[in-house]
Amino acid sequence: MAALPSSTRGRASSWHSTCRRGPLKRGIGHHAMAYKRRKRSVDLRRASLPTLEKHLAQAQERASSVATSLAKSREEARLAPSQLKELQAKLAAVDIALSQLRTVRQPKGGLIGNLFGLTEQPATVKSQISTLELQRSSLQYRQSQLQRLGTAIQSWEASYEKARSWLSKLEEAVSRRRRKKDSLIELRAAVALSALETRHVGATVRRRLNRQPWCPYCGNPLGSDPHADHIYPVSKGGRSVPKNMVYVCAQCNSMKRNLTLAGFIRKFSLDRIAIEARLEQLNKEV
Repeated sequence: MAALPSSTRGRASSWHSTCRRGPLKRGIGHHAMAYKRRKRSVDLRRASLPTLEKHLAQAQERASSVATSLAKSREEARLAPSQLKELQAKLAAVDIALSQLRTVRQPKGGLIGNLFGLTEQPATVKSQISTLELQRSSLQYRQSQLQRLGTAIQSWEASYEKARSWLSKLEEAVSRRRRKKDSLIELRAAVALSALETRHVGATVRRRLNRQPWCPYCGNPLGSDPHADHIYPVSKGGRSVPKNMVYVCAQCNSMKRNLTLAGFIRKFSLDRIAIEARLEQLNKEV
């Protein structure tokens, strides 16, 4: 026998592989692997809240779909006994009709038929037999489906338990992440409120501060528009108390902004010893 062309061998191999697996087996395996890939596609500890919420919505949809299929299978199983009886009765009637039709013969025409007394099935009978055989195949397929309902229900129940377990983990992860986000928002709000209150108190303390004639940071005169500065900035937890506030010149205040004293000295290469000495002279915290 001549060898098949390579393209034909490929198609034949693919067809053989599909037939060997079977459509039902292939479908279950395919969906199971897809479920595992989806399940492992998100890290519950590292994923962001929007990502977790997206996967949660997908998991809820999958769980709902599996629950619907499970309920449908259970309802079919409840009705299966009566349906099987009906199918068996219909199959019996089809078998009787087929056996009767197969006995119907008529003399075969032509010289050979007349000579040897041959018979044949009428064309109408052949058509009826073909129709009944198709009907019989359809009834047998439905019968096998009903008989496999127990296995199908077990499979759906296992899938539903997996879907519910994954959904529960996602719900817990989303709830934990939302609580963390809410706590962070509350903490930021508390810090902002504290900073606002600190600055409000600072305005009161500023009016009580003694105004020395020189700037403790650069040593130059304060000038006509001195600023009250928090030595340790409010944004980093500094308090509005007299020991943490001092009048400085406008230029130093604009340069220091929200830097700590050490950061300010380091950034602009200032004389740390001289600055600390001037602040200690004013009885300030250094």
